[in-house]
Amino acid sequence: MPFHTGFLGKYDKRYYEVYISPDSQDLKELAKQTEHPGKCRVLMTEAGDLYAFTIELLHDLAVAELDQEGISVVCFFDDDRLEVADLGELEIDDMKATVKRSEAGYRNMGFGDETSVRFVLNQGLWGDETCPFHEVVNGDWKKVRT
Repeated sequence: MPFHTGFLGKYDKRYYEVYISPDSQDLKELAKQTEHPGKCRVLMTEAGDLYAFTIELLHDLAVAELDQEGISVVCFFDDDRLEVADLGELEIDDMKATVKRSEAGYRNMGFGDETSVRFVLNQGLWGDETCPFHEVVNGDWKKVRT
């Protein structure tokens, strides 16, 4: 989808662009705006909407500017992996269910079945689990953990 919004960061006065439902073209535009073109940050809402922006824009600032709540996801394109993080309000299975609802958006960004997805709860203190994307979207993560 086309460019969603742009704004100046309140603290760093840097201009940031945000894309809703980003595709590979949007990500190429974001890569031109960052010192880290191999990764970006995504705000994933509970409804499954995705807002992409450069890694330099912190999650909390994006939430405030967009007036949207959601889960922070860092996308690593060179390593074909996603890192989904929450500070503890959700369980890991809740985060996986939200990724599952966003499946089409992640595929639109170029991620596929073998993409590694890491779920980190409260900076790893309450949970840290990694599984392939296809397990997340197939619901295979519902199996009993040992």
